[in-house]
Amino acid sequence: MLERLSQLTTQWSQLARAHQGDAAAQAELLARYGAAVYRYALATLSREDDAADFCQAFAVRFLRGDFRHARPERGRFRDYLRTALARMLNESLLERQRRERLRPFESQCFNRSQETSGEFESLWRQEVLDRAWHQLRLADEPAGGRGHFVLRAKADEPILSAEELARRVAERDGGPPPSVSTVRQWLHRARERFADCLLDEIAVSIGTSNLDEVAEELAALRLLPYCEAALEKRRSERLAPLKSSGD
Repeated sequence: MLERLSQLTTQWSQLARAHQGDAAAQAELLARYGAAVYRYALATLSREDDAADFCQAFAVRFLRGDFRHARPERGRFRDYLRTALARMLNESLLERQRRERLRPFESQCFNRSQETSGEFESLWRQEVLDRAWHQLRLADEPAGGRGHFVLRAKADEPILSAEELARRVAERDGGPPPSVSTVRQWLHRARERFADCLLDEIAVSIGTSNLDEVAEELAALRLLPYCEAALEKRRSERLAPLKSSGD
């Protein structure tokens, strides 16, 4: 079972440890959203080599503590990261303009970081989803990974029937196909686990276990429909002791 929200390490606490020289925290933060940083840089700079150079420069600045003044009271982690990246991207665009000796009216590069700023939300959303899928796979490994397998297949091809999913499981495992009812149970349980993984990942990213704030972030990233039932379940779990104490 996944750790509950209150037990998870937040991005902000990891950031504080990273700036104190904790190598593990530094590596975790850079790995967690490295793909989103690269894709955002590529969308703005348009060249793979420039995007790779940008990511390297971002890592160097992060490791030397350039972002040590960030605080949770100043806003959400993703908003902070987006602002920091936008500043760095503008610097990269200026440097490229100087390097290529372009005159301002010959290039649209200064507008590009503004045009792609909206893409950061989509990239962040995809990164959160990817992390949730990864956590589901890890959680499902002890049971053979079948729940993750069938849910991933269903997400990629929504038209797949339970019978087809059963055949795919048989092909993967090299045995007889499971029953349709068993596949449906795997799907149901995997959806519940995925929602829990997504809730936990959102809580980590915003640095709080407050379910109202988690719900607000889910809505902002258009992920709330995946988690509405899981949210209500957690709210009920938190209220249950209060109700029983009054009996």
